[in-house]
Amino acid sequence: MADTDAPDPAKLLKLARQALTSAEFRKKFHLADFWGPAEFYEPQMRFFADGAKYHQRLIRGGNQVGKSFSCAFEAALHMTGQYPKWWKGRRFTKPTRGWIVGVTAELVRDGPQRQLCFRQGEFGTGTIPLASFAGKPVMVPGGTGAINTLNVAHETDSSRDGVSTATFKSFEQGASKMQSESIDWIWVDERCSEEVYSELYARTTATDGIIFLSYTPLKG
Repeated sequence: MADTDAPDPAKLLKLARQALTSAEFRKKFHLADFWGPAEFYEPQMRFFADGAKYHQRLIRGGNQVGKSFSCAFEAALHMTGQYPKWWKGRRFTKPTRGWIVGVTAELVRDGPQRQLCFRQGEFGTGTIPLASFAGKPVMVPGGTGAINTLNVAHETDSSRDGVSTATFKSFEQGASKMQSESIDWIWVDERCSEEVYSELYARTTATDGIIFLSYTPLKG
C-alpha cells in the first residue's frame, strides 16, 4: 500500500456521518464509550490503575483474554487525552509521543495495529476514535498494509492542544533502532530480549514516561 492508498480519516468520517445515525456512528467509531469498569475484568482495571504509580507494568495471560485490547485501550487514551471519568491510571496533559513494539512487522500489523485502528475490519473502528485521527497514517513502503506512524489529535480538558504521534516498531529491527528518541509511553506486545527492553526503557527516562507490556508466557 502506497501512502496515496493510506486510509483517509477525513473522507471516511464524512461518509460515515452521512450513512449512520449519531448513535450508530458512536457505537462503531467511538469504542471507548462502551468500555468501562463493568466490561473490563478486575485484573485489567488494576493494570490500568497501577499506571499512576509505576513506570513499568505487565499484563499477561492466555490467548484471547484481552491483554492486547487492554493495552490498545490505554494507548488510545494517551494519544487522544480523552480519559473517561472512571480512569485511575496515568494521565498525560499534553500531546504524547508513543511507540508500539512487537515481534515482527507482520505481527504488529495483525495485532496492535488492528486493535488500534481496524478492530471491526474498517479503519477507525479500533480503540482510537475515527474522528481523532489527524490526517492519513504514514504507511510502511511495500504494499503490506502496515502502518509506520499514526497522528492523532490530543485534547486536554476537552480542548485540542496538539497532535500525538505513535510509531510501530518490531524486535527484528534490533536494539540499535530503539535509540536516540525520548518517548512518553511504549507498549511492548510479547516478550522481548533484555537488550531491546533496556533500550526501550531508556527512551522513557527523560520524559518520566511509562512502558507497559502484554504477553502470553508460552515458554514459561
